[in-house]
Amino acid sequence: MPMMTPPPIVAASAKVLVPGKGYYDYFTADGARRRIYAAHSGARELVVLDADSKRVLRTIRVGPLHGVAVNPSNGHVFTGNGTDKSVSEVDPVAGRVLRTVKVGGPVDAIAYDPATKHIYADEDDGSHLYVIDARSMTLLKTLTLPAKKLEYLAVNPRTHTLYQNLTDRRAIAAIDARTLAVKRVMPTPLLKGNHPLIFDATDNAIIDVGENGKLGVYSTRGALLHEASFPGRVDQCSFSARRRLLACFGTSLTLFSIRAGGVPELIGQKKIARGMHTGTIDPKNGDIWVGWPEGDRSYVEAFALAPKRP
Repeated sequence: MPMMTPPPIVAASAKVLVPGKGYYDYFTADGARRRIYAAHSGARELVVLDADSKRVLRTIRVGPLHGVAVNPSNGHVFTGNGTDKSVSEVDPVAGRVLRTVKVGGPVDAIAYDPATKHIYADEDDGSHLYVIDARSMTLLKTLTLPAKKLEYLAVNPRTHTLYQNLTDRRAIAAIDARTLAVKRVMPTPLLKGNHPLIFDATDNAIIDVGENGKLGVYSTRGALLHEASFPGRVDQCSFSARRRLLACFGTSLTLFSIRAGGVPELIGQKKIARGMHTGTIDPKNGDIWVGWPEGDRSYVEAFALAPKRP
């Protein structure tokens, strides 16, 4: 049989010029409200895009933000504000910051658990994890984790366990949502420079990716279930449970199909632009959004897998 040709990655929108210049950090999507959010860190603004019209709706001055997470109950956005050492709640419709809570260090990635109302924010190049009550926007606890560099985190929606990359330890910490204490540290020797971390609720598995071009799928107890390799550097990843599609961003846009049982299969790569290292998948239509700086301008663009030919 002839070898199957990987499906091409094609543009799903024109390049969209965004006001302000500078780099982007995390993207996230609100599929229900049809909005895409980008942390335009260099411009100190949250960019709000219409997922259907592919237009910039507004930009909101927040600060040197990095992580972004959506509250599904009201559509508000939580932002981790980098060197401002704070976490904010933003109303993207009114276009303003509602509340802000100070924490002890610079904030990188954040995650939100709607069941516990916990916002989790990890310290950029540090050891601390900040736990915030989203109802009162108060700091509940600061955990000191057994690592000196933290990179990305994800919540198990069934058990509400938080998984946090301990990058310099080549490990993942599992943190109990009730006690707010580390339950276990799970070594990931396959990975060097653990960076993106995803929880796959369908397979009850953790997808962790290293900067060394390795991807590992782990059980919730830390057993390595599957692995894959890919060329190039990776910074962040986004997962569509509906499409079983994992998009990773770095040297190129790299796509994996996560097959039954959590088996990863590399299905495509495309170089987008120098400086592109972050993005998200629209959970409704599967568009893959990315952003990058270009001189004194900055852009976002949506991509998609081309339809299969009959």
